[in-house]
Amino acid sequence: MTDTPPPPAPDPAAPNPYAAPASPAPAAGSKGLSITSLILGILGFIGAWIFGSGLLFSIAAVITGHIGLKKEPSGRPLSITGLVLGYIGIAIAVIVLIFVIIGFALAGSVFSSLMEICNQYGPGEHVIDGVTYTCS
Repeated sequence: MTDTPPPPAPDPAAPNPYAAPASPAPAAGSKGLSITSLILGILGFIGAWIFGSGLLFSIAAVITGHIGLKKEPSGRPLSITGLVLGYIGIAIAVIVLIFVIIGFALAGSVFSSLMEICNQYGPGEHVIDGVTYTCS
């Protein structure tokens, strides 16, 4: 037997070169509903100006925003932004729809008046109270 010293003990602080790589840290939480609320809020806000067409997007943004606030605390800022945009989009869409309805009602009234004048005076150009009407 020879007097060879035993191999040194491994340093516990040194990383093991044969170990599996460390797994990534777990995600802080899902933000799917919060992101959905934000996207729907943006679509609803933009669509509200186009004949009130964003009303359904805005309502969906409010619903998903409230659900996101309860289920996804990590997505709170996104949910709140979606909620604010959703509520503003609803308000704008309702106001725009009221103006559109009033506009169609007035247009119908003007068209009806024009038809009465054309039926009364017949085809041709007619000047009534400084206004020229062309009937065919």
